[in-house]
Amino acid sequence: MKKILQKTLALIFAISILGGVFYGCDSWANTDLSYVSIRINPELELVVNGKNSITAVNTLNEDAETLLADVSITDMPLEDGAELIVKLATEAGFIDVDSDNEVFIDVVTDEDDENPNQERLTKREQIRKKLQERINRFFDNNGIFGRVSQETLTQYLEDAQNLGVSPGKLKLIMRALDLNPDLTLDDIKDKEVKEIVQLIRDNIKDEDFGYTVRQEYKAARQQLKNKYAHMFELQNQIKELRARLNDFDGTDLEKELLEQELNTKVEEHKTLKKQYEQEKSQLKERFKAQAKEVKETKKRELEQRKEQFKNKLEQRKQEFEKNKEQIKEQINNWRKRQNKQNR
Repeated sequence: MKKILQKTLALIFAISILGGVFYGCDSWANTDLSYVSIRINPELELVVNGKNSITAVNTLNEDAETLLADVSITDMPLEDGAELIVKLATEAGFIDVDSDNEVFIDVVTDEDDENPNQERLTKREQIRKKLQERINRFFDNNGIFGRVSQETLTQYLEDAQNLGVSPGKLKLIMRALDLNPDLTLDDIKDKEVKEIVQLIRDNIKDEDFGYTVRQEYKAARQQLKNKYAHMFELQNQIKELRARLNDFDGTDLEKELLEQELNTKVEEHKTLKKQYEQEKSQLKERFKAQAKEVKETKKRELEQRKEQFKNKLEQRKQEFEKNKEQIKEQINNWRKRQNKQNR
Protein backbone atom coordinates (compact mmCIF):
# COMPACT_ATOMS: atom_id res chain seq x y z
CA MET A 1 0.00 0.00 0.00
CA LYS A 2 2.85 2.32 0.89
CA LYS A 3 4.59 1.64 -2.47
CA ILE A 4 1.36 2.38 -4.37
CA LEU A 5 0.98 5.68 -2.50
CA GLN A 6 4.59 6.63 -3.27
CA LYS A 7 4.12 5.86 -6.97
CA THR A 8 0.89 7.85 -7.07
CA LEU A 9 2.54 10.85 -5.41
CA ALA A 10 5.50 10.61 -7.80
CA LEU A 11 3.13 10.55 -10.80
CA ILE A 12 1.21 13.57 -9.50
CA PHE A 13 4.50 15.42 -8.98
CA ALA A 14 5.70 14.58 -12.50
CA ILE A 15 2.43 15.74 -14.05
CA SER A 16 2.56 19.00 -12.09
CA ILE A 17 6.13 19.63 -13.28
CA LEU A 18 5.19 18.93 -16.90
CA GLY A 19 2.16 21.15 -16.56
CA GLY A 20 4.36 23.95 -15.34
CA VAL A 21 6.73 23.45 -18.27
CA PHE A 22 3.91 23.54 -20.83
CA TYR A 23 2.34 26.56 -19.15
CA GLY A 24 5.70 28.29 -19.22
CA CYS A 25 6.08 27.53 -22.94
CA ASP A 26 2.63 28.90 -23.73
CA SER A 27 3.28 31.96 -21.59
CA TRP A 28 6.57 32.60 -23.39
CA ALA A 29 4.95 32.14 -26.81
CA ASN A 30 2.24 34.68 -25.99
CA THR A 31 4.72 37.34 -24.86
CA ASP A 32 7.47 36.72 -27.46
CA LEU A 33 5.65 38.78 -30.07
CA SER A 34 6.80 40.15 -33.42
CA TYR A 35 5.20 42.61 -35.81
CA VAL A 36 4.97 41.98 -39.56
CA SER A 37 3.53 44.24 -42.24
CA ILE A 38 2.78 43.15 -45.82
CA ARG A 39 2.07 45.62 -48.63
CA ILE A 40 1.11 44.77 -52.19
CA ASN A 41 -1.64 47.24 -52.82
CA PRO A 42 -3.66 45.58 -50.13
CA GLU A 43 -1.76 46.47 -46.96
CA LEU A 44 -2.06 44.74 -43.60
CA GLU A 45 -0.27 44.19 -40.33
CA LEU A 46 0.15 40.95 -38.40
CA VAL A 47 1.17 40.07 -34.87
CA VAL A 48 3.06 36.77 -34.59
CA ASN A 49 3.81 34.85 -31.38
CA GLY A 50 6.85 32.80 -30.36
CA LYS A 51 5.40 29.70 -32.01
CA ASN A 52 5.33 31.50 -35.37
CA SER A 53 1.54 31.65 -35.26
CA ILE A 54 -0.47 34.69 -36.39
CA THR A 55 -2.39 35.99 -33.37
CA ALA A 56 -3.90 39.21 -34.79
CA VAL A 57 -4.57 40.70 -38.23
CA ASN A 58 -5.43 44.29 -39.09
CA THR A 59 -6.28 45.60 -42.57
CA LEU A 60 -4.71 48.98 -43.36
CA ASN A 61 -6.67 49.89 -46.49
CA GLU A 62 -9.91 48.98 -48.26
CA ASP A 63 -8.20 46.60 -50.69
CA ALA A 64 -6.87 44.54 -47.77
CA GLU A 65 -10.31 44.55 -46.16
CA THR A 66 -11.80 43.18 -49.39
CA LEU A 67 -9.02 40.61 -49.71
CA LEU A 68 -9.64 39.08 -46.27
CA ALA A 69 -13.43 39.51 -46.23
CA ASP A 70 -14.10 35.78 -46.55
CA VAL A 71 -11.12 34.21 -44.85
CA SER A 72 -9.32 34.27 -41.51
CA ILE A 73 -5.57 33.77 -41.23
CA THR A 74 -5.52 34.07 -37.44
CA ASP A 75 -3.83 31.04 -35.81
CA MET A 76 -2.15 30.07 -39.09
CA PRO A 77 1.65 29.71 -39.29
CA LEU A 78 3.08 33.00 -40.55
CA GLU A 79 4.43 31.63 -43.85
CA ASP A 80 1.14 29.88 -44.65
CA GLY A 81 -0.81 33.05 -43.91
CA ALA A 82 1.52 35.18 -46.04
CA GLU A 83 1.25 32.77 -48.98
CA LEU A 84 -2.54 32.76 -48.69
CA ILE A 85 -2.55 36.57 -48.75
CA VAL A 86 -0.50 36.59 -51.97
CA LYS A 87 -2.64 33.81 -53.50
CA LEU A 88 -5.86 35.72 -52.76
CA ALA A 89 -4.28 38.93 -54.08
CA THR A 90 -3.50 37.10 -57.31
CA GLU A 91 -7.03 35.70 -57.65
CA ALA A 92 -8.51 39.14 -56.98
CA GLY A 93 -6.27 40.88 -59.52
CA PHE A 94 -4.22 42.90 -57.04
CA ILE A 95 -1.22 40.98 -58.38
CA ASP A 96 -1.05 41.16 -62.17
CA VAL A 97 0.00 37.85 -63.73
CA ASP A 98 0.98 39.67 -66.94
CA SER A 99 3.22 42.28 -65.30
CA ASP A 100 6.02 42.74 -62.75
CA ASN A 101 5.00 42.61 -59.09
CA GLU A 102 6.62 43.57 -55.81
CA VAL A 103 5.57 42.62 -52.28
CA PHE A 104 6.96 44.79 -49.48
CA ILE A 105 7.42 43.34 -46.01
CA ASP A 106 8.63 44.77 -42.73
CA VAL A 107 9.46 42.88 -39.55
CA VAL A 108 9.97 44.36 -36.08
CA THR A 109 11.11 42.13 -33.21
CA ASP A 110 12.36 42.60 -29.65
CA GLU A 111 15.86 42.90 -31.15
CA ASP A 112 14.92 46.47 -32.08
CA ASP A 113 15.30 47.26 -28.37
CA GLU A 114 18.92 46.14 -28.27
CA ASN A 115 20.75 48.40 -30.72
CA PRO A 116 18.91 50.92 -32.90
CA ASN A 117 21.91 51.19 -35.24
CA GLN A 118 22.57 47.46 -35.65
CA GLU A 119 22.23 46.58 -39.31
CA ARG A 120 21.80 42.83 -39.10
CA LEU A 121 19.28 41.49 -36.61
CA THR A 122 19.19 37.70 -36.63
CA LYS A 123 15.61 37.01 -35.57
CA ARG A 124 14.15 39.69 -37.82
CA GLU A 125 16.25 38.49 -40.76
CA GLN A 126 15.16 34.89 -40.20
CA ILE A 127 11.48 35.85 -40.32
CA ARG A 128 12.03 38.07 -43.35
CA LYS A 129 13.99 35.36 -45.17
CA LYS A 130 11.33 32.70 -44.57
CA LEU A 131 8.63 35.03 -45.85
CA GLN A 132 10.70 35.95 -48.88
CA GLU A 133 11.38 32.31 -49.75
CA ARG A 134 7.75 31.25 -49.38
CA ILE A 135 6.29 34.13 -51.38
CA ASN A 136 8.91 33.86 -54.12
CA ARG A 137 8.21 30.13 -54.34
CA PHE A 138 4.53 30.91 -54.89
CA PHE A 139 5.46 33.29 -57.70
CA ASP A 140 7.80 30.70 -59.26
CA ASN A 141 5.27 27.86 -59.07
CA ASN A 142 2.60 29.99 -60.73
CA GLY A 143 4.71 31.62 -63.43
CA ILE A 144 4.37 35.13 -62.00
CA PHE A 145 7.08 37.78 -62.22
CA GLY A 146 7.17 38.79 -58.58
CA ARG A 147 9.64 39.44 -55.80
CA VAL A 148 9.78 40.42 -52.12
CA SER A 149 11.45 43.63 -50.94
CA GLN A 150 12.17 45.17 -47.56
CA GLU A 151 9.77 47.99 -46.73
CA THR A 152 11.61 51.30 -46.38
CA LEU A 153 11.18 53.26 -43.15
CA THR A 154 12.85 56.50 -44.20
CA GLN A 155 9.89 58.58 -42.96
CA TYR A 156 10.71 57.45 -39.41
CA LEU A 157 14.50 57.96 -39.49
CA GLU A 158 14.84 61.51 -38.18
CA ASP A 159 12.27 61.20 -35.39
CA ALA A 160 13.68 57.78 -34.42
CA GLN A 161 17.15 59.28 -34.03
CA ASN A 162 15.76 62.07 -31.87
CA LEU A 163 14.02 59.54 -29.61
CA GLY A 164 17.00 57.17 -29.58
CA VAL A 165 15.04 54.21 -30.95
CA SER A 166 15.11 52.19 -34.16
CA PRO A 167 12.85 53.26 -37.07
CA GLY A 168 11.03 49.94 -36.64
CA LYS A 169 10.26 50.65 -33.00
CA LEU A 170 9.04 54.15 -33.82
CA LYS A 171 6.74 52.67 -36.46
CA LEU A 172 5.26 50.42 -33.75
CA ILE A 173 4.81 53.37 -31.41
CA MET A 174 2.95 55.32 -34.10
CA ARG A 175 0.76 52.30 -34.92
CA ALA A 176 -0.12 51.84 -31.23
CA LEU A 177 -1.02 55.53 -30.90
CA ASP A 178 -3.15 55.34 -34.04
CA LEU A 179 -5.05 52.32 -32.74
CA ASN A 180 -5.59 53.73 -29.26
CA PRO A 181 -6.17 57.50 -29.05
CA ASP A 182 -6.21 57.33 -25.24
CA LEU A 183 -2.46 56.66 -25.25
CA THR A 184 0.23 59.32 -25.47
CA LEU A 185 3.82 59.16 -26.69
CA ASP A 186 5.03 59.48 -23.09
CA ASP A 187 2.89 56.47 -22.13
CA ILE A 188 4.68 54.06 -24.46
CA LYS A 189 7.98 55.45 -25.77
CA ASP A 190 9.97 53.72 -23.01
CA LYS A 191 8.15 50.37 -23.27
CA GLU A 192 9.86 47.34 -24.78
CA VAL A 193 9.01 46.33 -28.34
CA LYS A 194 7.14 43.22 -27.19
CA GLU A 195 4.99 45.35 -24.86
CA ILE A 196 4.10 47.74 -27.69
CA VAL A 197 3.30 44.83 -30.01
CA GLN A 198 1.09 43.40 -27.27
CA LEU A 199 -0.79 46.72 -27.08
CA ILE A 200 -1.30 46.57 -30.85
CA ARG A 201 -2.44 42.94 -30.71
CA ASP A 202 -4.89 43.50 -27.87
CA ASN A 203 -6.38 46.55 -29.52
CA ILE A 204 -6.83 44.79 -32.88
CA LYS A 205 -8.54 41.84 -31.22
CA ASP A 206 -10.73 44.04 -29.04
CA GLU A 207 -11.78 46.34 -31.87
CA ASP A 208 -11.85 44.04 -34.90
CA PHE A 209 -13.87 46.33 -37.17
CA GLY A 210 -12.01 46.16 -40.46
CA TYR A 211 -10.50 49.18 -42.17
CA THR A 212 -13.65 51.02 -43.31
CA VAL A 213 -15.52 50.97 -40.01
CA ARG A 214 -12.33 51.52 -38.01
CA GLN A 215 -11.86 54.91 -39.69
CA GLU A 216 -15.35 55.97 -38.66
CA TYR A 217 -14.85 54.50 -35.20
CA LYS A 218 -11.60 56.45 -34.72
CA ALA A 219 -13.40 59.70 -35.56
CA ALA A 220 -16.20 58.86 -33.09
CA ARG A 221 -13.62 57.93 -30.42
CA GLN A 222 -11.91 61.27 -30.91
CA GLN A 223 -15.23 63.08 -30.44
CA LEU A 224 -15.79 61.10 -27.25
CA LYS A 225 -12.29 61.96 -26.07
CA ASN A 226 -12.95 65.65 -26.73
CA LYS A 227 -16.17 65.39 -24.74
CA TYR A 228 -14.19 64.03 -21.78
CA ALA A 229 -11.22 66.39 -22.18
CA HIS A 230 -11.52 67.38 -18.52
CA MET A 231 -11.04 63.76 -17.48
CA PHE A 232 -7.77 63.55 -19.41
CA GLU A 233 -6.66 66.87 -17.96
CA LEU A 234 -7.39 65.50 -14.49
CA GLN A 235 -5.13 62.54 -15.32
CA ASN A 236 -2.23 64.91 -15.93
CA GLN A 237 -3.00 66.95 -12.81
CA ILE A 238 -3.11 63.78 -10.69
CA LYS A 239 0.24 62.69 -12.08
CA GLU A 240 1.78 66.08 -11.29
CA LEU A 241 0.35 66.14 -7.75
CA ARG A 242 1.72 62.67 -7.01
CA ALA A 243 5.14 63.72 -8.29
CA ARG A 244 5.03 66.81 -6.05
CA LEU A 245 4.07 64.72 -3.01
CA ASN A 246 6.90 62.25 -3.66
CA ASP A 247 9.46 65.08 -3.52
CA PHE A 248 7.60 67.25 -1.01
CA ASP A 249 9.66 69.03 1.66
CA GLY A 250 7.15 71.62 2.97
CA THR A 251 5.14 71.71 6.17
CA ASP A 252 2.73 68.98 7.29
CA LEU A 253 -0.20 71.33 6.76
CA GLU A 254 0.85 72.11 3.19
CA LYS A 255 1.27 68.40 2.53
CA GLU A 256 -2.17 67.68 3.97
CA LEU A 257 -3.73 70.27 1.67
CA LEU A 258 -1.99 68.73 -1.34
CA GLU A 259 -3.23 65.28 -0.36
CA GLN A 260 -6.79 66.58 -0.03
CA GLU A 261 -6.55 68.17 -3.47
CA LEU A 262 -5.20 64.91 -4.88
CA ASN A 263 -7.99 62.82 -3.32
CA THR A 264 -10.65 65.21 -4.64
CA LYS A 265 -9.25 65.01 -8.18
CA VAL A 266 -8.88 61.21 -7.97
CA GLU A 267 -12.54 60.81 -6.99
CA GLU A 268 -13.69 63.17 -9.73
CA HIS A 269 -11.53 61.33 -12.27
CA LYS A 270 -12.91 57.97 -11.11
CA THR A 271 -16.50 59.13 -11.69
CA LEU A 272 -15.73 60.54 -15.14
CA LYS A 273 -13.69 57.47 -16.09
CA LYS A 274 -16.62 55.19 -15.33
CA GLN A 275 -18.94 57.27 -17.50
CA TYR A 276 -16.33 57.43 -20.27
CA GLU A 277 -15.81 53.65 -20.33
CA GLN A 278 -19.57 53.04 -20.46
CA GLU A 279 -19.99 55.35 -23.44
CA LYS A 280 -16.93 53.86 -25.14
CA SER A 281 -18.36 50.35 -24.69
CA GLN A 282 -21.70 51.41 -26.20
CA LEU A 283 -19.86 53.03 -29.10
CA LYS A 284 -17.87 49.85 -29.69
CA GLU A 285 -21.00 47.66 -29.84
CA ARG A 286 -22.63 49.99 -32.35
CA PHE A 287 -19.63 49.85 -34.66
CA LYS A 288 -19.29 46.06 -34.31
CA ALA A 289 -22.79 45.68 -35.77
CA GLN A 290 -21.85 48.05 -38.58
CA ALA A 291 -18.65 46.07 -39.26
CA LYS A 292 -20.66 42.90 -39.91
CA GLU A 293 -22.68 44.67 -42.61
CA VAL A 294 -19.54 46.06 -44.27
CA LYS A 295 -17.93 42.60 -44.24
CA GLU A 296 -20.82 41.14 -46.22
CA THR A 297 -20.45 43.91 -48.79
CA LYS A 298 -16.71 43.25 -49.04
CA LYS A 299 -17.34 39.53 -49.56
CA ARG A 300 -19.45 40.34 -52.60
CA GLU A 301 -16.77 42.71 -53.90
CA LEU A 302 -14.16 39.96 -53.54
CA GLU A 303 -16.27 37.47 -55.49
CA GLN A 304 -16.80 40.03 -58.23
CA ARG A 305 -13.08 40.67 -58.48
CA LYS A 306 -12.31 36.94 -58.61
CA GLU A 307 -14.83 36.46 -61.40
CA GLN A 308 -13.39 39.44 -63.26
CA PHE A 309 -9.85 38.00 -63.32
CA LYS A 310 -10.75 34.30 -63.56
CA ASN A 311 -10.20 33.92 -67.33
CA LYS A 312 -6.96 35.88 -67.25
CA LEU A 313 -5.58 33.59 -64.52
CA GLU A 314 -6.62 30.47 -66.39
CA GLN A 315 -4.96 31.69 -69.57
CA ARG A 316 -1.73 32.43 -67.70
CA LYS A 317 -1.85 29.01 -66.07
CA GLN A 318 -2.11 27.29 -69.46
CA GLU A 319 0.79 29.30 -70.86
CA PHE A 320 2.90 28.46 -67.82
CA GLU A 321 2.19 24.72 -68.10
CA LYS A 322 3.45 24.73 -71.70
CA ASN A 323 6.75 26.51 -70.90
CA LYS A 324 7.19 25.94 -67.18
CA GLU A 325 10.96 25.59 -66.92
CA GLN A 326 11.66 28.39 -69.38
CA ILE A 327 9.35 30.82 -67.57
CA LYS A 328 10.80 29.86 -64.18
CA GLU A 329 14.29 30.65 -65.48
CA GLN A 330 13.08 33.98 -66.88
CA ILE A 331 11.54 34.88 -63.51
CA ASN A 332 14.73 33.93 -61.67
CA ASN A 333 16.91 36.02 -64.00
CA TRP A 334 14.51 38.97 -63.79
CA ARG A 335 14.53 38.78 -59.99
CA LYS A 336 18.35 38.73 -59.89
CA ARG A 337 18.50 41.84 -62.12
CA GLN A 338 15.94 43.67 -59.96
CA ASN A 339 17.75 42.79 -56.72
CA LYS A 340 21.08 43.87 -58.20
CA GLN A 341 19.66 47.25 -59.27
CA ASN A 342 18.33 47.92 -55.77
CA ARG A 343 21.54 47.23 -53.90
